[in-house]
Amino acid sequence: MAVRWVKREDIDKVKWNSCVHYAYNGNIFGYVWYLDFIGKSWTALIEDDYQAVMPLIYRPGLHKMEIYQPSFIRELGIFSYAPLNSHRVKYFFDAMPEEYRLINMRVSEECKPAEIHGFKVSEKTNHVLSLLQSYENLADRYSPVFRNALDKSIANGFRSAESITPEEYAAFYEKNGQGNKRQREKDKHALLRIIYNALHRGWGFLSGIADEKGELLAADFYITSHSRMMSLAPVISKNGEASGAAAMQFDFLLRTNAGKPLLFDFNEDQSFINPTHVHAMPYPFYDIKKDVRIVGIW
Repeated sequence: MAVRWVKREDIDKVKWNSCVHYAYNGNIFGYVWYLDFIGKSWTALIEDDYQAVMPLIYRPGLHKMEIYQPSFIRELGIFSYAPLNSHRVKYFFDAMPEEYRLINMRVSEECKPAEIHGFKVSEKTNHVLSLLQSYENLADRYSPVFRNALDKSIANGFRSAESITPEEYAAFYEKNGQGNKRQREKDKHALLRIIYNALHRGWGFLSGIADEKGELLAADFYITSHSRMMSLAPVISKNGEASGAAAMQFDFLLRTNAGKPLLFDFNEDQSFINPTHVHAMPYPFYDIKKDVRIVGIW
């Protein structure tokens, strides 16, 4: 077993995507097209002939020394055909290039580094909900808080808005999304790239909630991959937040997708629904950090 460091331009795109696609722990974040659009500057650690791969997203500059976690990528880690064990995970972290003196990234549960690698590790939580059940079973588990919000949205006469264009969604995000104005404008363009590429592959759809006048109150793009349907970047206006639009959005999603052999992935950093209010199941991932810079010197 050998793990080597490879620059983006030297990566075999077909072999890489095949590994991510068939990996036992694959997800949408690992595909080359997704990394190129969101990570932009990245290299990778690759085991043998692409039996396992680990993307490393860095900030460009005079020195490529900082690995960071960009927006719209919850977690990365080691994507592998065969289940990982501590021995293989150690090989990857042993091969981490010394050029990266500052590391701040998130990895999936099976990629947690050992203490000997010197990372500061903190556990984070995402949630998933099985859609392979009836809508009635799913709705029976709504909490009183969630049900009250849903009742409020129904009383307000809200309705689903299924004909949203990517541009309308992006404009709604730019106005109501998280972060400052400059960050939202930057994120808007990244979202459009993701959405159009996912739609081209038949891997997602837009959905929203509007009031009686047709004003958009909540919207999201749901992207499907690896037997999951993931909330990519939910957006809600102040009016929608106060009047239960998020509850109606989620309820409509369950009504139209219940019974499918999919896990709904809340994509925790983005979710505007509290997963505990719909009895979703938690699972961990990890924030790992290391700073080995000499004080005052990059």
